[in-house]
Amino acid sequence: MKVLILSLIVALSSVAFGQQGSVDVSIEFKGIEEGYDHTTRDELYVDGKLLLVTEERLESKAIKLNIQVPRGKHTIKIVNWVMYEGVWEENKVENNYSLDSFREIECNFRKKGKLTVVYDLNESEVIMKYK
Repeated sequence: MKVLILSLIVALSSVAFGQQGSVDVSIEFKGIEEGYDHTTRDELYVDGKLLLVTEERLESKAIKLNIQVPRGKHTIKIVNWVMYEGVWEENKVENNYSLDSFREIECNFRKKGKLTVVYDLNESEVIMKYK
């Protein structure tokens, strides 16, 4: 019975969301000053809905992961958070960080793709590219 229900859910979600695309995601920081290698995590949103929260890591540790996204045009947003004195806060200038580390772009997701996010602290910018 569980298998039948699971199969039905998978079938309905493939109808509702169309075919899925596989996207390799890489996230890294550049220009980290000595003594400022914060514990961080990222939130990834697709069309305003939270898709995932990455594992906690130091900014110096780049990560790679794979996500499944419905094919077609969608808006993807990334928001970076920093652990400061036991509390998660958004990594932005207003909170005394080097840059506003969130970005949103529109992508036309295909069967396979690659999303690259670079938080460049030297240039105070977030570079987010999809290809």
